[in-house]
Amino acid sequence: KLGVVLALENHGGLPCTGEEQVEIIESVNSPFLKATVDVGNYMQVGQEGQEGTAVAAHLAAYVHFKDFKKILPAEGSRIPWELQTCTVGEGDVEHIECLKTLKKAGYKGYVALEYEGSEDEKVGVPKSLDFTRKVIQEVV
Repeated sequence: KLGVVLALENHGGLPCTGEEQVEIIESVNSPFLKATVDVGNYMQVGQEGQEGTAVAAHLAAYVHFKDFKKILPAEGSRIPWELQTCTVGEGDVEHIECLKTLKKAGYKGYVALEYEGSEDEKVGVPKSLDFTRKVIQEVV
């Protein structure tokens, strides 16, 4: 009655890939369940951020910007890389491609900065915010 929409985030477990996210949302089959697209979290199971974003973009209700650097995986790892947190814009997420995909899918909502980098927040957050603003301006 109130039009409240819940948004299921891809969050390193289930769901993590764009495909898992879409499968769960579509199985619920409600206009009040959408996706929170976290462009960095897809990488936690070996899916590139832009690939997961492309799969779930049509269901996006909210977007998180974060970043990770890929490092060599541990011996016997099931994913092609391990991840190290970093300042947004200094890692391996293709933020511009993610935003282009979201725009093409018709997303007009917020992009929230989710800072998890190792730099002090007083340094990392302003750098991340500057990068995010630059990327948004480039895509808009």
